[in-house]
Amino acid sequence: MIAYNRTWLAHREILQDAEDALHQQSITVEEFETIKTQHPVGIYTLGTFPRLGLYLLTWLVAWCCVGLMLMLLFYSNVFGGVFITVAVLLIAALEYFIARKFHFKTGVDDAFCHAAILFLVMGADDVFRLSVLQSGWTVFMVAFVFTIRYLNGVSAVATFLSAMFVFYTFLENTPLHVYTPLLLCSISLLVFGVFQRISKAPHYYEGLFTVIKVVALIFSHGVISYSLIFSTPVHHKANFVLHCIELILCVLLPLGFILLGFKQRNKVLFRSGLVLILLTCYVFMSLSAFEQYGVWISLIGLAGIFFAWYLIKFFKNPFKGHIAFAEENEHYEYSKSVINVEQYPDIKNPPTGFGGGSFGGGGASGSF
Repeated sequence: MIAYNRTWLAHREILQDAEDALHQQSITVEEFETIKTQHPVGIYTLGTFPRLGLYLLTWLVAWCCVGLMLMLLFYSNVFGGVFITVAVLLIAALEYFIARKFHFKTGVDDAFCHAAILFLVMGADDVFRLSVLQSGWTVFMVAFVFTIRYLNGVSAVATFLSAMFVFYTFLENTPLHVYTPLLLCSISLLVFGVFQRISKAPHYYEGLFTVIKVVALIFSHGVISYSLIFSTPVHHKANFVLHCIELILCVLLPLGFILLGFKQRNKVLFRSGLVLILLTCYVFMSLSAFEQYGVWISLIGLAGIFFAWYLIKFFKNPFKGHIAFAEENEHYEYSKSVINVEQYPDIKNPPTGFGGGSFGGGGASGSF
């Protein structure tokens, strides 16, 4: 389903893990060169700044194509058709650059992907006059296909947010609209739990899963924070219990993420919790009942972040059997096994039995 070469992506992951092992002095330079020779990578990748420059330049070219087509047609009521036509051309160009020029995260493929999604949605909305709910479904379906096909993180975020928007639009037309923040928070945490337990997905989807998990955690707290900040005092009085539950969740979610992340050695949970501490402080500073304590709230938030940083630093090296974070990348274990097998081909099929005989066990048999 993906457009990129799966073998090259696997080799790229192995080389990245081998580079990490080289920096940790777990392998020698000669072993790294051997691994590099045995795992050729044909995809073309750029650094951050060249990638950003090509990304902006490709967006400029895409908009120039839209403007040129509108100038040639001399009509003002064909925006939808022009957008869809340009989106199809961008998808064709994206497939060409991936299949023939072997681009992977060069900025060109990213810009083509993002521009195609935007133009497809804009064109469909203009041509078919979509409703709000239909627009949400359109964004979800288009972004989902592009996420699976092109492994794009922005489209993965768009997929998640559009799904949440569809849920929100549906709940607003039901008697459950009062509990919309709590329900959306619960759905986001459920999404995180599902993606956290997925262990048999292809390795090239690991980055996308991480993006979705981070967005799900931040969204689960953000929807509660939004409800607290922008809801009116009349709403608070009418739903006092609900307001209290939201306040409790606003405090407990970041703390729970940090504690659970430290306990499970989960970097996504831990770092998301640190970010959400700042958001929690902002929420309480925005509430009229806590305005006079704004400075103290800020100091408490900063103190919590520094304390968490100190814990990471203190447990960077094992202390009484505890360590801050273990290696979470399961593909790293796969890379090590592949490298070991190729470095030591004579032990590809080690014996699995115990003892010295052919039948295993603690004793020896006649073949010992």
